[in-house]
Amino acid sequence: MGAMGTMGTLMRWLLMLVLLALVTVSRVSGAAEVIVEGSAPIRDGDVGKAREIAMRRALARAAESQGAIVNSQTTVRAGSALETAQVRASACTGESQVIAESIKNDELTVTVRVTVLASGSCVARCQRSYINKVVVTNFAFEFPEHLLPGERAILRYYSAGETARMIRKHQRLLVDFDSLSFPYESPARAPEPFMGKGETETPFAVLARKHRAQYVLSGVHRDFALSQKTWGKLNRRIEIEVFLHDGATGGLLDKRSFAREAVGDVVLSDASVIGSPGFYKSDVGKVLGAQIEDIARWAEDRVACLPFMARVIKSEGRTLHIDAGAESGLSVGDTLNLHIWRANDVRGINDQGLGREKSFQTTAALKTIYPRFAIVELIEAPKVQEPIHIGDLLYSQ
Repeated sequence: MGAMGTMGTLMRWLLMLVLLALVTVSRVSGAAEVIVEGSAPIRDGDVGKAREIAMRRALARAAESQGAIVNSQTTVRAGSALETAQVRASACTGESQVIAESIKNDELTVTVRVTVLASGSCVARCQRSYINKVVVTNFAFEFPEHLLPGERAILRYYSAGETARMIRKHQRLLVDFDSLSFPYESPARAPEPFMGKGETETPFAVLARKHRAQYVLSGVHRDFALSQKTWGKLNRRIEIEVFLHDGATGGLLDKRSFAREAVGDVVLSDASVIGSPGFYKSDVGKVLGAQIEDIARWAEDRVACLPFMARVIKSEGRTLHIDAGAESGLSVGDTLNLHIWRANDVRGINDQGLGREKSFQTTAALKTIYPRFAIVELIEAPKVQEPIHIGDLLYSQ
């Protein structure tokens, strides 16, 4: 029995090792680590700009190394043929690390170690080194008449507040909830922002700056109407459309509608506190809870993959204070790219304001990190000899 027991234990250990190996292979099968180079010419002594372009080229080469889709087209005109081609990588890049940099004959070359992800894993695995922050606004109702009189106060802040709480619980992003803000002209006209007379800054930029956030998540309840099924049970269709805005310009980055139906006990009452375990066991609570989870996951996947941005809050020569720190994952020695706003707005054909344009200036290195702010120092002088203003932006590479 002792020998048989020992043999059985050994076989179980071998089986566990085989299973562990299979799990490990399955986890890494969607990712590959490659070392690539990217180069760019140094024009007018602008090393920072060359470094940024070289980095982009290296990351593009890494993504294309795992396969690419090529579309070509030939156009014949007046006896001449014009050929065009588009190349799109079938993978995307994850974490990256610069392991070498050299300059030769006015050309800068970076050598980068990059994790390349299969196309099906891009959204699920994408995670920047820095932690973005999103501020969630109040979700208004396009048709308030869909709410019963006793439900209006109960649901006033529910969807947005629970979305913020869910994002905070998952710990992929920093998040704030501004329960009093609704940044649109009206729920029916969302995502058109509310702009007061003479105002040039969007409400999204104001909100993001107030909360030291990079992005703004807002939403509208498009449907919350009650109806009755043929077998006598109440039915409630719940549709929430959410919008993701850039916190620097207010531009709309993405939007999506989330719709579900609840059947049975779908009238809200004070008997069960919204957000409590008891509420999420009810018919309407199960549906609302799943919908909020979907919204939170969507927002996390989108925002976690977007560029990190910090604002200048103080400028003293080549030393700058920025509104992000240790809570955002910043570390001493990291570098950020400084951009400044151009003076005039970009105007459309009908002279409508389309926003301001920013331009790359130089690279800054992080010198001192505090919990909610940091001090950086410019590595090279700005490309344009203009003062750096409060509110100018630094972006991650």
